[in-house]
Amino acid sequence: MEQCLNIAHSIETLSCLDSVSEMYPFFYRPPDLSLHNQWGLSSPEKHYSQIKELHDKWRLSTVNSDYSLCPSYPPAVIVPKSTDDDLLKKVAKFRQGGRFPVLCYYHRKNGMVILRSSQPLTGANRKRCREDEHLLQAMIDGSDKGYIIDTRSSQQAQQARMTGGGFESKSSYSHWKRLHRQMERGKALQESLIKLVEACGDESHNMDRWLSKLENSKWLSHVQTALSTAGLLAECVERCGVSFPLALGFSEALLLRLANEVYASNYGTFLCNSHQERCALGVTENTHCLFQALLRPMERDYYSNPLYEPTELAIWPSVHPQSLQLWRGFFLRWTEHTRLLEEAQEEIRNMVIEWGKLALSDALSMNT
Repeated sequence: MEQCLNIAHSIETLSCLDSVSEMYPFFYRPPDLSLHNQWGLSSPEKHYSQIKELHDKWRLSTVNSDYSLCPSYPPAVIVPKSTDDDLLKKVAKFRQGGRFPVLCYYHRKNGMVILRSSQPLTGANRKRCREDEHLLQAMIDGSDKGYIIDTRSSQQAQQARMTGGGFESKSSYSHWKRLHRQMERGKALQESLIKLVEACGDESHNMDRWLSKLENSKWLSHVQTALSTAGLLAECVERCGVSFPLALGFSEALLLRLANEVYASNYGTFLCNSHQERCALGVTENTHCLFQALLRPMERDYYSNPLYEPTELAIWPSVHPQSLQLWRGFFLRWTEHTRLLEEAQEEIRNMVIEWGKLALSDALSMNT
């Protein structure tokens, strides 16, 4: 009993360390990975260099190289060529936390973009910032209208003015249309997840009780809101189409792996909240990158979808209530039914892989 209590105490202590640098990723050293390996999948600099279409109207700015402008942004950001760094500094002062509008997605075919930023600090006096208005206008150069998707309700946005925040007014941003799609965040989501996990762990096998707990958690409602908002965003860039599960190049197993790594990981990929924090703690120099591990041939084969069929269409989910399902593989993974289903899926996967090898062998034989 004493040994069991000691182990429980150790687990509890290690699960809530005060310092990030004391966490296990800083000590994990697998024999087949080197700390000198490339870290991460991309960066603003690499993204900009790879997409030549950006170079006509967009530039890479290092205005935030010392993180003084925006602590939560990386040192380099992509902004319109028609704006200089002095203008960006003024815009940063007008946006909450210094998070001025920057590019985060570019559609190669139609040139449409997705930006990210925080709320403008208009306040109760409805302050304006000419530089901010100029920057947003430059970002939709050549387009009739841009869309601002505000994840607050209209009432919440109005109330934010009383505390110094606010939103982009129609009179000052005439080429932008604001769309409100309220999404819960922070404590509300945490409480919802706690209720869902509790429901999934209920072994009473009472149907009414299970359905009641599931409904009270409101988890599926949050999922529906997130999916419909993502769909709205996709429509705003003409990134619209109908697709199907075969369009996913990876399997559910990869999503499960990522979900698990967020909570307990040997890798430093999900440590800290910003580029600045990761640099200060030396995360990229002293921990291994999960994505580089997943790119190893064996891992890559395991997590790929053997039935994958490439498509240029968007993967368009149905957000109707009857279409939404609880993620059984994650939330109900410990049930007997889920384990049997996993075994069946693995067997199907192996059969498909073997069939693919035979087909390839036959094709090579015919060619020779």
